[in-house]
Amino acid sequence: MLSDDQKRRLETRGELSPEERKINEFAIRKSLRKWLNGAEDFIFVLDRLPEKQLFKIITNQVFSKLARATIQLLHVLSTPHIIDKKLTTAGIIPIDEKTDLPTQPGPIRGFKRTLREATPDELERAELIKDHIRELFICLGESDLKDLRDEIDSTVEG
Repeated sequence: MLSDDQKRRLETRGELSPEERKINEFAIRKSLRKWLNGAEDFIFVLDRLPEKQLFKIITNQVFSKLARATIQLLHVLSTPHIIDKKLTTAGIIPIDEKTDLPTQPGPIRGFKRTLREATPDELERAELIKDHIRELFICLGESDLKDLRDEIDSTVEG
C-alpha cells in the first residue's frame, strides 16, 4: 500500500518541511482511502471464493494483522462508554468539584465522572462494536465464552 519512502517520511514527519509533510500525507491518505474502499471487494471474495483456496491465503498471521488493525481503528475513533443508553463520559473531576453536568462515581477514589449526552455518531459506534462482539461470540466455544464472562465480570466488579 505504501512505498518504503512514504513509510520513512511518515516515521520522520517531524523532520520534514511543512510542504514535504503535506505532499507525503496527502499521498498516504489517498492510498488509505483506496485500501479501505477495497474492503468491500475483500468481503465479496471471502464470501464467494472456495474455502480450500482461501485457506491457502488467510492464515492465523493474516487474521492477527487484521484483528490488530481493527483494534487500532477503534483506538483512533475512540470507543464511547455509553451509560444508560444515552450518556457518555465527558471527563473526570475531583469528587468535591461542583459541576452542572450529571456525574457518577469515578474509577479512582476521590474522583467522579462527568457525563454528557452521547452524540448520534457515538451511539452508532457503540452499537457497531456490540454487533461485532456478538459475531465474535458465535466463533467461540462454551468454555471460551465462560472464561470471557468471568473476565468481564471481574472487570466490571473491579
